[in-house]
Amino acid sequence: MDIDRDACNAFWTEYLRHLPQNHAHRTIKPDAFAFGGGGELADELALLVLNGTKRATTSLAIEFTSLDEPLPTVGAMSIILRGDLKPVAIIERSSVAIIPFESVDDEYAAIEGEGDGTLSYWREVHIEYFTEVCTRLGGCFDIKTPVICQIFELRWPRLS
Repeated sequence: MDIDRDACNAFWTEYLRHLPQNHAHRTIKPDAFAFGGGGELADELALLVLNGTKRATTSLAIEFTSLDEPLPTVGAMSIILRGDLKPVAIIERSSVAIIPFESVDDEYAAIEGEGDGTLSYWREVHIEYFTEVCTRLGGCFDIKTPVICQIFELRWPRLS
């Protein structure tokens, strides 16, 4: 299933209609993605974003470089998609840090908002996910691998 670009453009246009004419977001071109690539996990994580539990996400550089996309930066905007790849939210990154996987701490794991919010849970699910990503994209993963820790703010929810 492919991202519905028309739906994303319409969603972004709807967001812009609620902003002042001179708002800086009017000059931004957001990307669009579903957490975990789609499916039930994307639905679950999108809901956590909408209810304010999930305020961060973590990526590997290879997830961007394999698509010839730039790495996330502070101020970058993204349209969050449900598992069916329909838009539900817009986020803006307020902090981006590249650190070794093993350096992620309890505080960051808690604001990522997944599972029970503990660092041990965060490490378990991210080791599994990042290992799968690296296997699929031709990279390798271990606890020293740099990860892109992104804290974001919800800018536009769509609850239906």
